[in-house]
Parts: sequence; C-alpha cells; structure tokens
Amino acid sequence: MKKLYFTFILFFFTVFKLISSEITKEQSLPNTHIIILKDGSEYKGNLLKIEDGKIYFKINNDERIFNKDYVDRIQFQQRRIYQDIKSITEISDQEIQYLWENSKKREKDPNEPIVMLLDKLVVEYLSDRKVKINIKKAFKILNEAGKEYSTQFFYYLKNHSDYKLLYGITVLPDGSVSSIEETAVNDEPINNQIPDYNLLHRVKFGLKDVDVESVFVWEAEITRDFDNVKLPFLVEKELIEKVNIEKQIIKILAPKNLKINYTIYDGLIPYKKVKLKKYREKNKIIYQVEQNNIPAFIEDENNIPSASIIFPKIYACLKSSWLNIGKEIYKNFFYNKDNAKFNELLKSIIGNETDKYKQIQLIYDYINRKINLINIPPDEFYYLPLIDDKIINLSTLNILDKTYLFIRLLNILNIESKFYYYRENYKNKITDKIQSLKLLDNVACEVNINDKKLIVSFENQNFNIGQHYYSVSNAHALIIDNRSKKLINIEKIAFDYNFTERKYKCLLREDNTLELKRTTVISGTDQAFWRNKRFLSKGELDKYMETRISNLGSNVELKNYSFPNKLENFDELVIIEEEIEIKDFAFASGDLYKIFKIPEFTFSAGSVSKKQRSLPYDLDRTEKSRYVFEITLPENYRVLYLPDNLNMKTDDYSISADFESNVNNINIIIELIYFNDIISTEKYNGFKQWMENNAKLSKEWILLERIS
Repeated sequence: MKKLYFTFILFFFTVFKLISSEITKEQSLPNTHIIILKDGSEYKGNLLKIEDGKIYFKINNDERIFNKDYVDRIQFQQRRIYQDIKSITEISDQEIQYLWENSKKREKDPNEPIVMLLDKLVVEYLSDRKVKINIKKAFKILNEAGKEYSTQFFYYLKNHSDYKLLYGITVLPDGSVSSIEETAVNDEPINNQIPDYNLLHRVKFGLKDVDVESVFVWEAEITRDFDNVKLPFLVEKELIEKVNIEKQIIKILAPKNLKINYTIYDGLIPYKKVKLKKYREKNKIIYQVEQNNIPAFIEDENNIPSASIIFPKIYACLKSSWLNIGKEIYKNFFYNKDNAKFNELLKSIIGNETDKYKQIQLIYDYINRKINLINIPPDEFYYLPLIDDKIINLSTLNILDKTYLFIRLLNILNIESKFYYYRENYKNKITDKIQSLKLLDNVACEVNINDKKLIVSFENQNFNIGQHYYSVSNAHALIIDNRSKKLINIEKIAFDYNFTERKYKCLLREDNTLELKRTTVISGTDQAFWRNKRFLSKGELDKYMETRISNLGSNVELKNYSFPNKLENFDELVIIEEEIEIKDFAFASGDLYKIFKIPEFTFSAGSVSKKQRSLPYDLDRTEKSRYVFEITLPENYRVLYLPDNLNMKTDDYSISADFESNVNNINIIIELIYFNDIISTEKYNGFKQWMENNAKLSKEWILLERIS
C-alpha cells in the first residue's frame, strides 16, 4: 500500500481493509493516528486493531476501546520535522535561525500585508526521467490583511509524484514555536469531476497561531517522474512578486551528463537584472540565481498585460528539440494508425454524406456538442491523448482529446488537417533556448477545404466550426508532424472577426418617452455567449433580457424581444431584436426645448486617468463595433444642436462619428475599431486623448427646439 504522507480521512465503510495493513507499520510511532468521535472529541494515539465492531486504540500507554458506531473517522498523522519543538532556540537549521533574526527588523506596516523572508526553490534532476523539487518559504505577517497568507499550498501530480510537507511552523514574537496540525492539511483534487482526468492535486494547509508579527516557515518536497511529451517538466519561476522579498534562491542541480537549457525573460517591470551562476560541485552541475531585497510589484495601473508578459522569469529544462518532440507525438498518435471503432463512429456521424465540407461540419458538431467538455488544459493533465478506447467510450473529453478525435476522423477521410500545440497569445514570447512542450498550453487544429483555411477549436461547446478565442491569433505553435523544426505563428485573425452592429430605430414622443427598436447582429466568439442562453427557461431568459436593458435609464420597459435566427442554428448569425420604451428619456425646458444624449452609447475614460504609464495598455482583443441610429423627432420640433462629427484613426484604433439631421429625423453612425490588442507606452498619450474624446462624445447633448 502506498505510504500516506498527508492527512487521509477514512470513512468506516472502507476503513477496515485500509487500516489493518497500516497498523503494524504505525503502532510503534508515538501518536501516529487521531480518532475523531461523532461528538467532536479527538484523541491522539495509536490504532491497535479493529475487531467485532470495536476499535482498539492506545492513548498515553492506556488501551481504550471505542464502539465503531460512535466514531466519525480515523486520521493518519504524519510525523513532521519540528513537531515537538517548543522554542526557536531548539531548531538547528541555520537558515531558519537567520530568518528569525532577520524578521525582527521588520515591524508592523499598514501598507504591506507580509514580507517574504525567504523564497527558495531547489530542483534536482535525479535522472532524465525523475526530478526532486524542494520548496521552502518563510514570511512575516505585518498587518491584519496578511493573515490571509497563513493558508499555503503546493501542487503535485497524482500517480506520478511522491510528496510530503516536511514541516510547517509558526514562530511567535516571543520565540515560541507551534507546529501545523494534521487537521489543517488537506489533499485536494483540482479536476476530479471526471475520474479519468483526475491528475493534478493541491496540498492546502493552514498554518497555526495566525497573528500580526507571527513568522511562518514551511518546506515541502516532491519527487516526480517526467518525460518530453506526456509529462513534460519545466522550471518556471517569477523573479518578482507582489510582496517584498528579502531573499530569493533558485537552484537547479543536474548530473554532468544531462544538458540543461535555461533563459531569463526580463519582463516589462523595471528591476535589477540578475545573472545565473553555473558551477560544478562533485558530479553535478549547479545553476543558481540568488537575489536580496526585491521590491514588490505595485499594481497601480488599469488594463495591464498578463503576469506572464510583465513579470521577469527564469525558465529551465532538459535539452530537447521541437523536431524530436513533434516526431515522437506524431509517431505514437497519428502515423499509420487504424482503429475499427473510429471507423464505426465516423460512419454513424456522417452516414452517406459525401460532400467534404458537410462531413467536416457533421464531425465537428458531433464532437463539440454531443460530447461534453471538461475544461482541463494539457498543462493540468497529460500532453498526450487518452487511449483510443477511452476516447471512444467517454461522454466527456478535454480539449486535447476532442481535437485529437477530430483529426483522427478527418484522417480516415483523407481530409488535409494540422494538429497544433500552441501558447496562448496573452503570454510572453518563446525563445529557441527553451524547447519544452510545457510552454505550449493549448491545442487547436487547422483544416483546409475548398481552398478555405479554418482554425478549429473545441474550447467552447457553443462555437461553430472555425470559431475560436482571440488567444489563438498569431500564437506560437508546434505543428505535429514528422518534420517541423521550429514553432510557427498561427495566422492573425482579422480585426473585425469579432464584430457587433447595433441598429436603433427610435421615435421620440412629445411626452419625452423614447420608443426604441434595437437590432443587434453579432459575429465572432461573442455569439457563443448568446447561444448558451438557449438552455434557459422562458422565465430565466425574460429576466436576463430585462436586466440587459437596465443601463438605458431608470424607467425602462422591455415590451418584446425575439431571436430571428434560432440560437441553436449555428449556421446563422446571432440576431437579437428588442422593443423598448424609455420614459423620461429627454429633458424638457418648458414647451420650447428638449435635450437628450445618444441612446445607450456610453464610454468611460477612467482607465486612462494617469498621465503616463509604465506598462502597456491591454485592450484584450481586436474588435469592431458599429452603432446606427435613426431618431424620429416629435412633430413641430427641429434640431438646434448636434455634436460635431469625429474622425480619428491610427494603426491601433479608430473612431468615426457622423451626425446628420433633416426635417423629421436624426441619423447617427458611430464606428469603433481596435486594430491591435496592445497599446505601447510610447503610444499611450495619443490613446489617452482618443479615449477621452470618445467619453466626451458619449456625454454630448442633442438639443431640439419647438417650431412656432
């Protein structure tokens, strides 16, 4: 039986077989079990035996017998380092002693929740298939908010790791020490909805005696196996965090016969550049980065890029090549493979259909909608598909397995396709120094049919074929074939791929009420949001649609709505038609004047309030929006004032706003475009002005005058 390193709670319908095999191993150790009664009482001691509905337990050298019906559970307790230590002076670890003395210099601080006294990562390659990871952290709580940090965690891979929390101690201001309790240690599966995908686990633990000025120190060790394709391993560690770090040590050890590739990504945050030291110690090569007094990153700007882009990091892995990685995956999963069950499945999906495009559509619809999706990316599971029989029989698959099944079925039909592992485009760019599958965190495929290229994604069950999130646009990708030596860039999507057009046919009445017919036409990935609404009941959908119009005013009523194209019709655009009444829309000045703003068009410049930025502005994606208004005026009124036309365009963004009036109505067309998703700091001032102009436009008044 696998040795239990962490708390494992046993319920009595399974307890007997598991416990009896552990008794002889554990009973010689002091207080290796905890028996917890249904009334909440707990006793530490040793389990002796379970017999005839009785549990025999040794407590302080006295044998106690408990009726099984009164026992809630038995908990195995791991003996940890420093478990019986009462004072910091009893600990011989010089590093901990140094941390304790150094912590005395840091006093309470209302602005800093904690100070990280030590952030240490040691990775030792035991072979080209096994690695040992040691994590050691120490921090001091400086204010009440810092107490939240008393809950810590680390991750491991089930069935591929041996792991243990060596110790977790709290040092109080007087130097007294308390050790973590077993009840505070929990082993949590991250993806256990489907047993076949239950691989990533988290050990979560709460440190004891949480208070301001407490010092916490913990250390964990994980030994795990890895390989280049199924379970790739990559050292990836940030060199700056959102808290101050007194000391950071990153150390990688490898036998001299193993070649380690490494690189330091500088990120976008200004910091004192570090150098990696490489030296030999006995029969090992050691790579080490050490820093002192690293200031915290203060996030004081809106819309910043992802942490992957802005934070400096160190990356390291065993030497490999994209060519070898691609070849190995191709050889084992795509080349010359045949499976009668796949042929049967394909026949059941396409029937007698012979048109290639329709075949692709049928296969995609089946995999994307008939098979449930579990959102587990490769970096939280295996980087290779499950075995064919499981993929055929499971009713739920992850993105990788859905994509693999899609490619396999296309291969049977001899339809040209490509399988990609890619790195989502909101993360930092990859250098050739590090060639590890672990850098690629998602999958997609490319299909060419009738001279049309489609990027196919299974990330959302409400996608139609060819729809995908913006994160795939221009992303670094590895094509799985027998010859790709380097990464390629997936084609950049057009700026108007995500396009929403809103048409407003408005009638302004004499009583200042606006009758509005709004037609919204959506293309791109935003369609998926609306297609998911088809699963709502009529009452739920009514409620949502009423909530949707609340931004139009304080006295708004939804008269009617419809979807001319059924939401389940994936071949048609999503179109929403609404009839809305807005009372008190216009403001009157006696019987002579009426004023109002452009309906619904709201724009805020709050995110560009700073005069200068140190980091780029992240727009999230490229997109196009168009607003078309036709406003019919009440009788005997004319337009006295309209906002000026606006036209401002750069390589990154544009706006055009055209206002026109005649005897009875006002016509307005506003078009907004984001051509790029990132605005550099050099271009920020121009972007700030553009945003402020847009916000000003959205607040402009339209003035009407009664004709005598």
